[in-house]
Amino acid sequence: MILIHFSLRTKPVTSFQAPISVRETEQKTLLSGATGRGREPNCRQAGISVRKTERKRLLGGPAGRGRERNVLFAILTLLTMTCLPMRAQSPVEKQSGKSVVNLSLWKNIATHRTDTTSTVALNLGIVSQMNALRGFGTNLLSSTVLRSAEGLQLAGISNLVGKDFAGVQVAGITNIAGSQARGVVVSGMVNITGAEIRGLSLTGLVNIAGGEVDGMMASGLINIASSPLRGGQLSGMCNIAADTVRGASVSGLMNVAGKSMRGLQLSALGNVVGEQLSGAQIGLANLAVSGKGVQLGLVNYYKEDFSGIQLGLVNANPQTRVQLMLFAGNRNKFNIAARFKNKILYTTLGIGLPYYDADQLFSTSFFYRAGAAMPLCKRISLTGDLGYQHIETFRSWKQGLPARLYGLQARVSLEYELSARFALFATGGYGGTRFYQKDVTFDKGIILECGMILLRI
Repeated sequence: MILIHFSLRTKPVTSFQAPISVRETEQKTLLSGATGRGREPNCRQAGISVRKTERKRLLGGPAGRGRERNVLFAILTLLTMTCLPMRAQSPVEKQSGKSVVNLSLWKNIATHRTDTTSTVALNLGIVSQMNALRGFGTNLLSSTVLRSAEGLQLAGISNLVGKDFAGVQVAGITNIAGSQARGVVVSGMVNITGAEIRGLSLTGLVNIAGGEVDGMMASGLINIASSPLRGGQLSGMCNIAADTVRGASVSGLMNVAGKSMRGLQLSALGNVVGEQLSGAQIGLANLAVSGKGVQLGLVNYYKEDFSGIQLGLVNANPQTRVQLMLFAGNRNKFNIAARFKNKILYTTLGIGLPYYDADQLFSTSFFYRAGAAMPLCKRISLTGDLGYQHIETFRSWKQGLPARLYGLQARVSLEYELSARFALFATGGYGGTRFYQKDVTFDKGIILECGMILLRI
């Protein structure tokens, strides 16, 4: 403001008064000396020429040029004093920084040391640390980005990003993103994402997502998602989702969904849904609180309600009654079995010995049956089932008797309840026994059995 005040105190008044008086005198002289109307245009032209001459003299003279310089200098000074404080207080520009190239041997042994403003566009080195990455970075050992990274990040051991990552991240051992990961993340051992994953996370051992997953998790051992998952999980050992799963979970041993599951669970050992299943479970053991769909396995269980199909050796729920059956027959001399009976349907697992065709030699058979029961009156009910029987002769020396056989059988039984705990039954049926190795019938005939049932264990 001192400079502006100084420019206004220069001597403008005297410089303006003299030209005005000269101009008025010259105009009067020209007008008074003119005779006749014919000279009026000349007088006007003379007045105009005088004004032009005076304007050029005023602007072109030293006083005029000095006055222009003072005014311009004052304007520039005012703009400078106004804009400089605004630039110093601008947080956006301070955070955005500039793009640089970083060549690094170690953490701060680099062409561009770590700061809080710059963004690296190209990073080459052994061990690197930078504020932000937007572009390409490759390091022999490790790469650390304090804030966000976007682009392609490669490292022989580990990649670490403090906040969000978007792009492709590849490391020999581990990739870690403190917040969101979007794109493709690949490592030899472990991928850890603090928040959500959107894309593909592929690793040799373990995938961990602290937030939602919208995409695919694939690992050699375990996938863990703490929030809802939409997409797929593929692992060699176990898939665990603490929340809802929509999609497919496939593993070598077990799949676990903490809440509901909408889709497919497929495993070699077991599948567990903490709340409702809408879809299919396929494995040795399938468990759900409630649901609708299909359970296919050796053991299928639901706790509250299930609308669908259960196909397995044992189909159970809290209302299932486990019953012990002891009986004799013309196929196996002595048999013991467990029957899992629901309101109408039941399955039976049992063992019998010896198999009669083996004569005096030691032999046994294992059987599975599935059927339905229909009550005829208060104490009498009719049951019917279809069964499969595996016969093991333990390589009998008897000529013509194979080491193993299998049988397909159909039975109808009549049961009479003596009390709430005991019942008697008699069975009639028909079955055939065949070779495993060739499509030939070994024998066939009528089946007769009778025994007792312990209705409640």
